[in-house]
Parts: sequence; C-alpha cells; structure tokens
Amino acid sequence: MVSPPVVVFIRSLAAETVIGVYEHERVKPISLLLDLEIELFDSRAGQTDELADTVDYGAVIDAVRGFLATTRCRLLERLAELVARFVLDEFGAKRVSLQIAKSGMFAGVGNVGVRFECSRHAHS
Repeated sequence: MVSPPVVVFIRSLAAETVIGVYEHERVKPISLLLDLEIELFDSRAGQTDELADTVDYGAVIDAVRGFLATTRCRLLERLAELVARFVLDEFGAKRVSLQIAKSGMFAGVGNVGVRFECSRHAHS
C-alpha cells in the first residue's frame, strides 16, 4: 500500500549566516527567517508511529543552522537554492520548498526575501 504524500513544515526558523553583495554586509552574520516544506516520497509514520519513518524536525533545524553557519553567498537567491538542495539531499526528500527572509533591510518594510523550490524523481 502506497502512503499518501506527507509534507513536513518548519516555520520561522531563525538562523544566522554571512550574506551580502557589498563588503560592509559581509562583516558579520545576520539573522534570517526560513520557512521550509519538505515533501517525502513515502512516509509510513502515519501507520507506524515511528520517527524513523519520517523526517525529524530537530535534525532538519540543526542541519540547516549548521549549513548556514558555514555557507557564504552574495545573494539570497543563491543561498535559497543551496539550502533547498542540501535539505533535498540530506533528508531524501521528494520536494523542498523554501522561503528565506531578511528583516529590517528597508525603513517601513518588515521582511524582504525569496522563495525557491526543487524536487527530484523517486529513482534519483
């Protein structure tokens, strides 16, 4: 029996990285907010009630924070692609949708950011 698709999500994940086009932006890490959706190929956790049959939220959070701590990019577009592909590969996902936002970049604007999505076929 094929399990229905399951999407694990993490909202408002705070993480730090060094990013920016200009040199003054790359002096110290800034805080980002990430929203992730991770679609699984086959999650039997609904039937088995076992963590091994799904994605561990805590493991994703730790892995993404660690990845961001060591990754340097100029643009959020590049960073979003790298993070999404990292999660896709690291956690064997079918699809990863990611939104990354910077806060306080412009007066009178809460957040600016990008959205990125990538996927793969079951046999990849």
